[in-house]
Amino acid sequence: MRIISLISACLISTAASAEYIRGSDYGFKLWEGAAYTDDESGQFSHCVVSAPYKSGDTLLISFSKDKTLIVGVANDDFNFDINKNIPVTIYVDRRQPIYATAIPVSSTMVTLSMPNFDQAMHYIQMGRTMKIDGRQFSGIYDLTGTKVALERTYSCAASYYDYASAPVQPDAPVQQEGLSKTALFQVATNMITSIDVSDAKYLSEAEIENLGFGAASVFWQSDDLGILAGTLTAHRPTGDLRATDSQDLALMSDFCEGDFASSSQKVSHVEGVSQRELRGICRLDDSETQIITTKTDIGEHTLYNIVFFLNTEKAGEVKRAEATGNIAIHAASYAIE
Repeated sequence: MRIISLISACLISTAASAEYIRGSDYGFKLWEGAAYTDDESGQFSHCVVSAPYKSGDTLLISFSKDKTLIVGVANDDFNFDINKNIPVTIYVDRRQPIYATAIPVSSTMVTLSMPNFDQAMHYIQMGRTMKIDGRQFSGIYDLTGTKVALERTYSCAASYYDYASAPVQPDAPVQQEGLSKTALFQVATNMITSIDVSDAKYLSEAEIENLGFGAASVFWQSDDLGILAGTLTAHRPTGDLRATDSQDLALMSDFCEGDFASSSQKVSHVEGVSQRELRGICRLDDSETQIITTKTDIGEHTLYNIVFFLNTEKAGEVKRAEATGNIAIHAASYAIE
């Protein structure tokens, strides 16, 4: 992630430096991203997501606080003259070619300036393969997951738009972090107990990242019940737990390839603890998946408990309202502490 930080600084301004916002990681398939602040002001600057390729190239998409969308390509083997722009032609699948300009922002990175940028980005979002052809610069890029990666970059920017890191003062209290990995394993164990799972298997970090969640989360699955579930914490830039509902529901819908219906509501399982419950139903052909997310306010962070009921027949015996209620009660203990 520090490599992305250095590259993203070039994406925004060659004179600026970027500081990673801890806990802001997100991703999808090969794409991974995070939010950054301007190192001088400490305020949110941009979110950037990137994907590596076997060629050594890294494709990056950055969305800044001033709502500027930038596409870039970086490779340590590049050796550009920063004073010379490079005419290129961009092909996305079998669509009409896009005649663009690759603008070097350093000797190892270019940004792409494209006419009718919005239409070009739509092609890139929806496309499968992008080819860039130029005399000094060319490459072929698999665009799998680009649509979801870009949507999550927009959500990242919305979540951290008002973020500002506090200047560090001598003897000042350290800003509250999210729950440790050890604590998250305890939360996950409570979830397993609440659902009465006997065959729970924890996912590896690679499997979790392949799902699109960051490494700082804990997920498990039950083949017997057809359940996938997990827990994580994320920084919340506003005190209103409800304010992130739309972004959270958008994230839930990303896992649905069919029709998606959702709802959100405040729940009161423990007095004095702010909690909300988000529900989503995904219908594709004859199958139905239900997603239930419990959000708990734990100060500057939100604790998320997510349960995917992937197989309605296997999970039919699970008392979902009772199980999610017990999960919320366990989660509330971290807010009280």
